[in-house]
Amino acid sequence: MGLRRLLIILFLFSALAIVSQPACLLAQDYRIKYARHWITTWDGYKLDVDVYSPCSGVNFPLVIFSPSWGVDKIQYMIPAAKMAQKGYVAVSYSARGWFKSTGIINVGEENDMRDISIIIDFVLANYPVDKNNIGMSGISMGRGTVSEHTDI
Repeated sequence: MGLRRLLIILFLFSALAIVSQPACLLAQDYRIKYARHWITTWDGYKLDVDVYSPCSGVNFPLVIFSPSWGVDKIQYMIPAAKMAQKGYVAVSYSARGWFKSTGIINVGEENDMRDISIIIDFVLANYPVDKNNIGMSGISMGRGTVSEHTDI
């Protein structure tokens, strides 16, 4: 049997295994809502923040998408909306100094860390979030910011 034929057979069996899973294993989809916020930093600047959340329910995990260098919060619009559909409160923001957020651009410095803490405090006070289930995700500079924020 040729390698190509073997790979095709393995692919078909894999696809069949995925399709044959019971529907009850799929996560519930929630209706979601979107809100844009201007959150004031500790030093008086404004952060442009989007929050995607399920329309009903309580104690959802929180995920914060930290932006890449030179990329606006829209980078995570689709992933954040998909996370909200699956039962997360999802946040995407433009880092200080970028796009509509005011302030001076930092690169993973203390101000960036403080900004994330202020965003978390805002979301905990205004959304149905489980404060024990908070995570972050990021690409490029956003990944560096995630690595530096050790108290999450």
